[in-house]
Amino acid sequence: MKLSTTIKHLLSATFAAILLTGCATDGSLAGSRKPLAVLHIGGGASHDYNKWFNEADTAMLNATGKISTRYMEPQQATIADVRNADVLLISANKAFPDPAVRAAITAHANSGKGMVLLHPGLWYNWADWPDYNRVLAGGGSRGHDRYGEFQVALNGTNHPLVKGVPASFMISDELYYFEPDTKGTPITVLATATSKQKNKTYPQVFVVNHPKTRIAGLTLGHDGAAHNHEAYRQLLRNALMWAGHRE
Repeated sequence: MKLSTTIKHLLSATFAAILLTGCATDGSLAGSRKPLAVLHIGGGASHDYNKWFNEADTAMLNATGKISTRYMEPQQATIADVRNADVLLISANKAFPDPAVRAAITAHANSGKGMVLLHPGLWYNWADWPDYNRVLAGGGSRGHDRYGEFQVALNGTNHPLVKGVPASFMISDELYYFEPDTKGTPITVLATATSKQKNKTYPQVFVVNHPKTRIAGLTLGHDGAAHNHEAYRQLLRNALMWAGHRE
């Protein structure tokens, strides 16, 4: 049975459109991938969360067209919110009142979905949730230098998380004393800073070598001096894309 001329023309046009559109490296049509769904859970003390972590970071990330970010505080987050996220971005230092949400965060990681732990989210915030620091963060901070300018230096790595970031840069921030947990998930350090007060070098950008997922740690981000700093912005964009397998 012969195809009609009209059907032939339709098939030819469709095939031509596919050729013109091209395919992505994963075999899907280029441009058809949805933006990375990021759930940012922040809020608590000692920071202007709404101005910087919510408004500034959300606008910067969403402007990429590759990331779609929702911000909420721990008491607002539900199990469904966590389950619907491709990547969790956690900067909160206030309590998670619902144990089921904590369990959902752990399940998120165990399912292979990525996480980025940002500035206050790398503190020892929750004595009743030790697995957060031990398993998900690979450690934590209990102190920092007085707010001021310091140098962050990459360690020579070509990891996707530091793509486009200067080999070293100055930033005004809180230099966190992040200490790896010797009994926790190991970390791979990508960038460090040296405390003038402690005369000791600490991780500032790192990867948590979780056995089931990708987790990035970024200690920077106290206020506008960081959130408006291009190196911070590039690191945060890179971290989310890497954690979401979009690098």
